[in-house]
Amino acid sequence: MNMTKRFLLRLGAIILASFLFFLSHPNPLFEKGLGLLGFIALVPIFVLVPQVKLSRVCFYGFVYGLLSYALMCSWLFTFRWYTLYFACLAYAFFMALVFVLMKLLCMLRPSLQFLSMSLVWLCYEYVKTLGFAALHYGIIAYTQWQNTALLTLSSVGGVWLVSAICLSVNASLAFLFTKGREWYAKKQKLFCKSFFLKTLPAFCVIFLCLFCHVWGMILHAQYFRHDKMLTAKKLTILALQSNTDPWKMEVSAYKSDLQRLINLTENALEKNPDAQIVVWPETAFVPPLIKNFTLKNDVDRYALVKELLSFIEQKDLCFIIGNQHSVDEGKAYYSDYNAALVFDKRATSIVPPEPFIYKKQHLVPFTEWFPYGKTFPRLYKMLLNGDTHLWDKGQEATVFKLRGISFSTPICFEDTFSDGCRLFVKKGARCFINLSNDAWSKSLSCQMQHLSMAVFRSAENHVPSVRSTSSGMTVSVNAFGKVEEAALPFTATCLVAPLTVTENAKATFYTRWGDWFAYT
Repeated sequence: MNMTKRFLLRLGAIILASFLFFLSHPNPLFEKGLGLLGFIALVPIFVLVPQVKLSRVCFYGFVYGLLSYALMCSWLFTFRWYTLYFACLAYAFFMALVFVLMKLLCMLRPSLQFLSMSLVWLCYEYVKTLGFAALHYGIIAYTQWQNTALLTLSSVGGVWLVSAICLSVNASLAFLFTKGREWYAKKQKLFCKSFFLKTLPAFCVIFLCLFCHVWGMILHAQYFRHDKMLTAKKLTILALQSNTDPWKMEVSAYKSDLQRLINLTENALEKNPDAQIVVWPETAFVPPLIKNFTLKNDVDRYALVKELLSFIEQKDLCFIIGNQHSVDEGKAYYSDYNAALVFDKRATSIVPPEPFIYKKQHLVPFTEWFPYGKTFPRLYKMLLNGDTHLWDKGQEATVFKLRGISFSTPICFEDTFSDGCRLFVKKGARCFINLSNDAWSKSLSCQMQHLSMAVFRSAENHVPSVRSTSSGMTVSVNAFGKVEEAALPFTATCLVAPLTVTENAKATFYTRWGDWFAYT
């Protein structure tokens, strides 16, 4: 085979792998993704890397990183075109390094090359979730967000156990393909005893992964029986989806948004008078509520605050409202937090406002948080002058105890962080109430990708969750990670979410020990 043809075949394998990766996650063509492709998406890569020279393997890694994330995260273009450009470029360099590491291990231990590549990939997935620029998008485990057995297994080893199972199947199939091609080249029979013995390790691994599915179903049944014996608190939560434009930043838009939220709440309460908790999405009410009530220096914003507080005071309900919380901490400027304000007239003052408050801890890198202003002053100034809003970082994993349940309120993409949500549960939370705003993306696939990660937080800790979002996906999720109710995306509506919360349930192995599987 000449060099040009070999190059085109290898490049074709990388393009194929990129599309399989793209299609396995939620995407514009298949809104829920094709989860089964998660078991074969990396086969072309695991076949290719051992064959390519070390000096050339980084090129294929670069192309794969660039193309796969350009396809998967195309919705970033809606935010800012250069955001997509820099994100894809970063992953291109990252994947080039991953390919080089896989190749080096293949050269060091050829007999264990497929196992080595799986381990490198698993390490890469874990490392990308650490540090300032931590993101969970693209982890292979999240292709299995509708797989009941593997969702349940995440309560043992988190998403890393699920990723390991997917990677093991990919590596085994790549091994079988490679050996089969070698066998065929020698004109030997594929389906014979000697071939079977040569490939027995791969079949054993595939059998082990099938056993894990069975184990997951058995574990699911055990949880189900155990839950029936526990005392449960049942209540109705109204999760609002306002479907407003997040880029409109004038008082008239705030007034219109508030009126829409009030109307949605009133309409929902008419049909569900037994509701106990009402949830408004992330920054649903933009003007800093406590600051404007205290200072009263902006007449229009103060009027909106008074209208909101008056509405809340009339209701015997617990309100969870996304708001910009501005605090005078003795600095030259107010500290701004992306916060969830929790009002309940049974437990705290409404007027003057003295809500319980959770301040978002995991902020989106570059768009919400950039801690290197002194090191990179030009970039920091550019971010400040852009349309981004840099927030201060919350420091406490808050658990609220109201209306007979203990809950925490992870904000936006905080429900993609396994360890953060685990900490809420360790501190006593028995359900998650998430407030999100993905409306800026104008993309169903973006919102579905977010949901595909969020359901794992319920499954890992065996607690239910409710998500109130600006435009989708507003859903209720049971303790097994299954979506039970979902609001139609990109509509102004209210999801009625019946929630069953068990306060005395036994902590899962993952809740107790965290990312033990990744560490080992």
